[in-house]
Amino acid sequence: MGLRNDDKTLDAMNKSIMESFQAGGAAFISSTTLRNRLALRACILHYETTEGDLIALPATVHEVGAQFRNA
Repeated sequence: MGLRNDDKTLDAMNKSIMESFQAGGAAFISSTTLRNRLALRACILHYETTEGDLIALPATVHEVGAQFRNA
């Protein structure tokens, strides 16, 4: 399914990804509006955050997004 030009569906998918992360508790991501589009964002504050955590976050967002895309 090609979503490149389907802004409404992509925004809804990003919202679902954000809500899945918030419900799961492993990480917390929020959203903002950027150029009239919903964008995901993370604010890293915990002092024990590691480089591995930062590397894993976008990979996990991608995995969760793939689940929504394939649903």
